[in-house]
Amino acid sequence: MIRDYKIAVVANMSAGKSTFINSMFEEDILPAYEHATTDCPIYIYSDNSPNNKAIIEFLDEKDTIILKKENIKENIKLYSQKDSQELDSRFRNVKKIDLHWDFKKLQNNDSNKLRFVFIDTPGLNNTDEFQNKHTQSTKDIISNEANMLIYLFDYKQIDCNLESSKGNIWDLIKQRKEIDNSFEVFFVINKIDKA
Repeated sequence: MIRDYKIAVVANMSAGKSTFINSMFEEDILPAYEHATTDCPIYIYSDNSPNNKAIIEFLDEKDTIILKKENIKENIKLYSQKDSQELDSRFRNVKKIDLHWDFKKLQNNDSNKLRFVFIDTPGLNNTDEFQNKHTQSTKDIISNEANMLIYLFDYKQIDCNLESSKGNIWDLIKQRKEIDNSFEVFFVINKIDKA
């Protein structure tokens, strides 16, 4: 039986999470901008089948939507962006997106019975009305789902969120590591080329 190995990519807003994950595709699938972009977790399943798709789940009564491969690039940015009054109601209240796409650089191996799943998480330093939604979503993924965590730092914000207090991200990482010794954490300094 194949087991999902979930790799959560965590960072402050605009640190380059989506760009980092796009490099695994060797193409720009996830929307990536210089401002806060990802409003909901995007679970990316490395899938080398020709039936690539995106499954959009909502927090409200809207039915789940399935985007076919040819519609993903143009539409995923609409479903993953921040909710606002200006945003068409069709694209609001997204709970999560499951994206099935082929990674070029990271391939699954049937012999190890693992399927890699990257999770593009919402930014941790959001300060608007969506702060609790973003933070809680990312904390749940760290505490309950991820097998590995890649913590990305924008080189200009290297000292951001480094304080350790009860219930913050550093505390959650420590607690998770104490409970699960196999939980792996890697720290990456991103955008160093702009230094």
